[in-house]
Amino acid sequence: MLASVSVLIAAACGGGPSPGSVSESVEDLTSFTGKAVPASGAIYISGIYSVGQTSLWLGESWFTRGHSHTGLFKSEANGSGWQQMLGWDGWPLWQKYFDSQNALVAAEFEEGYRLHLRLLSTADGGLHWRAADLPVGPFSGWSAQSIDFTDPNNGWLMVGLGSFGDVACGQAKEAVAIYRTRNGGATWSEIVRVDQQHPSSHGLKLEAGKVGLSFRTTESGYITTSDPTEGDIVYFTKDGGDSWNPQALPVNQGRGLAVIAPPNWITPTVGLMSMDISSRPLSACMLRSPSTQPQPSRTPEPWDVEGPANLVAPAPGPWLLTTTDGGANWTVLEPSSRWGSVSSVAPTDSFHWFVASADNIWLTANGGRQWDVKKGVLKPGCDFGDLVFVNPTNGVGSALCDEPGPVIQGCPGGPDYISTSECPPLATPLLVTRDSGATWSEVPKPTLR
Repeated sequence: MLASVSVLIAAACGGGPSPGSVSESVEDLTSFTGKAVPASGAIYISGIYSVGQTSLWLGESWFTRGHSHTGLFKSEANGSGWQQMLGWDGWPLWQKYFDSQNALVAAEFEEGYRLHLRLLSTADGGLHWRAADLPVGPFSGWSAQSIDFTDPNNGWLMVGLGSFGDVACGQAKEAVAIYRTRNGGATWSEIVRVDQQHPSSHGLKLEAGKVGLSFRTTESGYITTSDPTEGDIVYFTKDGGDSWNPQALPVNQGRGLAVIAPPNWITPTVGLMSMDISSRPLSACMLRSPSTQPQPSRTPEPWDVEGPANLVAPAPGPWLLTTTDGGANWTVLEPSSRWGSVSSVAPTDSFHWFVASADNIWLTANGGRQWDVKKGVLKPGCDFGDLVFVNPTNGVGSALCDEPGPVIQGCPGGPDYISTSECPPLATPLLVTRDSGATWSEVPKPTLR
């Protein structure tokens, strides 16, 4: 069983894209692409999303060593009648569903053993899709740190340009470039870049790792950080990302390493932001500077296309902060100190929030002032993975279970076993609840084509 899943923060594999406006190729996709999935394939839930109280979207992914495949499904709000709307060889990095017609998906497409990031969009509920390249280029690794859109047209992309320093020494720095689009990803313009030549730009600094970004309106957004010394610092913008200002959060990280997830905006004024505080590495302190010489491209390996651990369990971190004034002030929710490892946070409106921790469900009906807990709601050997509630009563989730399942190439039990570092749990059932999380029933997962 995975006791916890760390937030992945990866550096770029190259020097990054050049500044300026970038116009990417756009093409139409049929409703289904990709290779066939064998009947015995190990299928994992890679995202559950609700569109108000009208419909649900489900991501399912299959991987074997050196190959992966993902499908997107749509159903009624009760989770019945799933229909596959799209499939491709690769993984989903980010998804957002605005209404019954409009959705965006940042999808990793396989090209041999490399992954190529593209933005998929639909304006007719998934019947037809358009694909546009993002300004990151083909790569092996994770150079796209974060992406977010406030509506189908206005979006931001943060691209990692390399990190250096040493967490054990109390120092960490990361270079990034921020891009913006106003036409749904057809063109992107670089608006901010911080690197060694520009350690401070438009208020954003090179210091600290950059975890992700999110926007609550087209003008107001956040960049969150990871830092061993100033882990309570985030950056906010009030002009669409053209300038940034630091903001201190009311959290004492002590001597730990703080990782802050981007805010989840329930409304333009109400938001939740989670944080993980872990022990610093005990390795010897070795300060390193990045090489000024371009690094040669390595030969891609099969594991370059395997899904990251946080794909099946978001694991945002146990400390939960809330705001009711659009981020002007943040408050730590006291019960979060008792949750332990958290796998998912699922708000339904400004007042009803659900938190999944191991096999427990914490819930509030008044915006975090009082909490109730329903303990041990899953069968033994299972912890929650992803979670979404379409209303305060009905929810859909996945579980991570220690149960025998299909053999995965490169994982324990297979003839080509290498390691468990990239192997997810052996079973991820699909679950539904009709009583606010008190009881859960397993339902069949849709067949991935």
